[in-house]
Amino acid sequence: MIFRLGDGLIKDDQSAEGIQYLTRLTNNYPESRYIPEARFQMGEHYFERDLLIAARQNYEAVMTHTDSPYYNFAIYKLAWIDLNETLYRESVEKFQTVIVNIAQAEARGEEVRFDLRGEA
Repeated sequence: MIFRLGDGLIKDDQSAEGIQYLTRLTNNYPESRYIPEARFQMGEHYFERDLLIAARQNYEAVMTHTDSPYYNFAIYKLAWIDLNETLYRESVEKFQTVIVNIAQAEARGEEVRFDLRGEA
């Protein structure tokens, strides 16, 4: 319920209030199945506002959920943060990781929700 409220508010252009709900979810229900998506949305919120430290923290939190469809997307967004911070080698390595991870997932017959190979 908390996730849906936060998600709905963000989609309704009330992102500041939506972020409060998502933060509440991550703090009070750390085992929720919605944590990876909530963290990703929080990362997006901060990334779009050029708050790269907060964005990085949230994308890195997504990466603790290796089975999440947001896992590779978080790596991709971290690569962009690295690029914005002129960490070019780290950025390229992350983009390459995304490409390899998605190719490996497809080879195993897994569904790939976000195919970012063209962008990476």
